[in-house]
Amino acid sequence: MTVAIVGASGAVGQELLKVLEQRNFPVDELLLFGSQRSAGTSYSFRGKQYTVRLLQHGDDFKGVDYAFVSAGAGTSKEFAETITKHGAVMIDNSSAFRMDEDVPLVVPECNAEDALVRPQLMSGTHALAVTLGGLLKYGDTLVYVSGEPYDTLRSVIGRMEPDKTLEERDLINKAVVAAVDEAAVNWGVKVLRYEIKDLTPPAVILKAMQAQITAEREKRALVAASEGRKLEQINLATGAKEAAIAKS
Repeated sequence: MTVAIVGASGAVGQELLKVLEQRNFPVDELLLFGSQRSAGTSYSFRGKQYTVRLLQHGDDFKGVDYAFVSAGAGTSKEFAETITKHGAVMIDNSSAFRMDEDVPLVVPECNAEDALVRPQLMSGTHALAVTLGGLLKYGDTLVYVSGEPYDTLRSVIGRMEPDKTLEERDLINKAVVAAVDEAAVNWGVKVLRYEIKDLTPPAVILKAMQAQITAEREKRALVAASEGRKLEQINLATGAKEAAIAKS
């Protein structure tokens, strides 16, 4: 089996490499892709060194069976056709396709069967949604949980920044209450609250969450630093221009 990782140098990409090795995933050939900045970097997998290739449009994904993509929504949207055109299954970790009705949003604990139809493209979700999904699935043995709360949870969490999902409990509650209340109006039921209780994610889920949050924060820090340098150059140029005008 040929496996590709897009965004291999990021925190999530590095975690993927570790998980694939720890779980002895059947990888016969591994391809790593990244940006201009990370291209040429080498990483070890099962005792062998693999070099990150530059992600570009072309036929580099020909022969790839599965491509794990964690390089941001913009990259996912731009390269989805390139990645899948030769038959590879693209498993996307960004928010690019989470609201796309034609792309299955797979939470293993709840709807793993959606991945068995081998769609050309499938979307993953935040680690918090995986934990919530497991909770709801377990709850089926205790009380009936309709699809509406879960679908709304996926929708709301899928549009949030990873490091905000643990802070915005009230926002999530209100969104779910509104959706379930509307769905239950014909039953004469008034929904007042949908409580998300404190959760203690499993260590592997917590680690994945932290990796994703770290990657997002590092990305924002790089953008902020770039903007700062840009403003600095603009200010210097403006100052030099005004000085020249004053001198003349």
